[in-house]
Amino acid sequence: MIVVFPVLLLVATVMAVRRAQRGLGSTGAHWRWFAAWSAAGAALTFSFLTGLSIGIFVLPFAGALLVWVARRVPRLPDAFGFVAGVGLLLVVIAFINRAGDGVDPMPWLLAGVSLNGVALIAYVLGCQRQVGR
Repeated sequence: MIVVFPVLLLVATVMAVRRAQRGLGSTGAHWRWFAAWSAAGAALTFSFLTGLSIGIFVLPFAGALLVWVARRVPRLPDAFGFVAGVGLLLVVIAFINRAGDGVDPMPWLLAGVSLNGVALIAYVLGCQRQVGR
């Protein structure tokens, strides 16, 4: 499980960069691709965090979703949605543990909000850079 996660990320990164370098598919609603990357990021992170319990069963679907999105990404800035998906899942974990009975929710919330902020800022800046070309 620990080895599969970085390998999937590496494969998806190479696929997305190669596709973006070839300039394929530069039209369409880009926020949908950002949302698709977010779903892939949340699914892969969920699979990683749940480890050997249900994560092992979620991993094939999360990996397939990640590869599918990476093969079809029209623009590279849309891939910042992956980071937003990770952040969204961390915020959900903080929300689930908000009563503070087990896990302290504050680190999860801060990490999730920070990742979402970074992803959205990077996405906006990346989109502006793409438009400026």
